[in-house]
Amino acid sequence: MNTIAAVLQSFAQHLSRVSFELLGLAVLLHLSNLMLRATAWRAILTAAVPGQRVRWRSVTGAYLAGAGMNGILPARGGDVAKVVLVNRSVPGASCAVVASGLLVETLLDAVVGGGLLAWAVWSGAVPTRLLEVRPPGGSGVVVVIASALMGAVVIAAGRARGHATRLAHKLRQGVAILESPRAYLRLVALPQALGWVFRVASMYCFLHAFHVGGGLNHAALALVAGSVTSVMPLTPGGLGTQQALLM
Repeated sequence: MNTIAAVLQSFAQHLSRVSFELLGLAVLLHLSNLMLRATAWRAILTAAVPGQRVRWRSVTGAYLAGAGMNGILPARGGDVAKVVLVNRSVPGASCAVVASGLLVETLLDAVVGGGLLAWAVWSGAVPTRLLEVRPPGGSGVVVVIASALMGAVVIAAGRARGHATRLAHKLRQGVAILESPRAYLRLVALPQALGWVFRVASMYCFLHAFHVGGGLNHAALALVAGSVTSVMPLTPGGLGTQQALLM
């Protein structure tokens, strides 16, 4: 009982030091980023299913729900929820169309996240040994697994060519906005770029709200950790992976 009381007392002391003004601002910036990303995804879906009404409220609700579920489910289970929810609310948007549209939504993230990771490695903030991790058994294991998967795909495609053709058509439908680079830059890349600004600002406010301190470079480093856990979503919300990277 004494141990529990001590833990609760320590928690209360740390909580009393939190800057709730900065915490509120951080949450507001974070939500603004999610809204911008949902807006970009809606533009992708609108181009994928022309003639259908794609409600901003439905897409945003699905995006927020999925983002919240990603915080508690491993392997980015929230992304599956996004696809299912939008599939039910947008006529003509099959799961394949929605999923490929969600992939388009990550293109800018790959560029920005890759750039931040390169900066972190170049500046020495991320130990290069983390990039030298090898799977058990060496690269030969990777080759064997990749070959087996490729063989399975070829066999499955041979058995269901008609289904594969329809699936390919739906996947192309989901990335239709890429056929108009100007529309992609204006409706997708621009709000996402602004969202990245909000993400850095939000992380900066979070760090200072909890008196961790640091500058914008530290906020960017924290986002690098988040990007790595997005690539390797082994735990809910990247729990543990982010802490190991930032130590």
